[in-house]
Amino acid sequence: MADHIQISPEFEQLSQECDLLKEEFAALFAEWEHLTKTVIPNIEAEYAVKIGVLHHELLLIKIDIQRTRREAELIQAAINRGANVDPESIEQQLENEFSQWKAKLDAEVTNINAAKLRLSTLMSQEDSTELRKLYRALAKKLHPDVNPNQSQDAQNVWLQVQSAYEMGDLTQLQALGLLVDDLPENYDLPSSIDLLKKRRNDLKLQIKTMLQKLAELKSLPLFQWEECLDSPQCVAEEQNLIREQIDAAKEQREAVQAILDQLKTGRGNE
Repeated sequence: MADHIQISPEFEQLSQECDLLKEEFAALFAEWEHLTKTVIPNIEAEYAVKIGVLHHELLLIKIDIQRTRREAELIQAAINRGANVDPESIEQQLENEFSQWKAKLDAEVTNINAAKLRLSTLMSQEDSTELRKLYRALAKKLHPDVNPNQSQDAQNVWLQVQSAYEMGDLTQLQALGLLVDDLPENYDLPSSIDLLKKRRNDLKLQIKTMLQKLAELKSLPLFQWEECLDSPQCVAEEQNLIREQIDAAKEQREAVQAILDQLKTGRGNE
């Protein structure tokens, strides 16, 4: 009669515990990825479109005020020295001094346009749910923190899984899910009780670390905007506050421009 392999109850219990811990870690990791790759970018995009565009307009006016004041200072300095006012030289100096601000404004425009594109191409709720569910299952099978001895093939598939998830490519992720089914399931299974205990302790530590990271992430001020952005009234109130600042800045810009115009027409020395 053939010998039967006997698995000790302790080994079996530890194996089951490790499997549950892997499931917990995969869930936490998937939540982290969802927050960092989807939720936060979506909040930032929505903020940029609903609020950021007005902040950009306000900043544009404030920089215009600073530039106008600086131009007036340069003209007045030339007049005080009794020198000829050289508009081209002054314009070049202004370009040099405000180049960093121009770069900042250009970057904001790029971000706003990217935010509009992102919001216009969001996945459906159904596909998003399916993407997260599949990614969580694949993370349990392939994430290197819970599968330290995985094969090179598994490592390569994991890299493809991460890329597909970041791109929001549900079709590719589904294809990779089928591919994973062909990979050996027990390539990372420890062969002794001592190794299983170590794996269990490692998983518990990784879960603790991930919980701490999630708590820190969720405490970011950015998440306070999420509720406001979902409320038309809250958004309108914030927009009105910024528009009031824009109106005040426009008045200030007109006053500064009037001073500059006087200098340019020679009335500033009268």
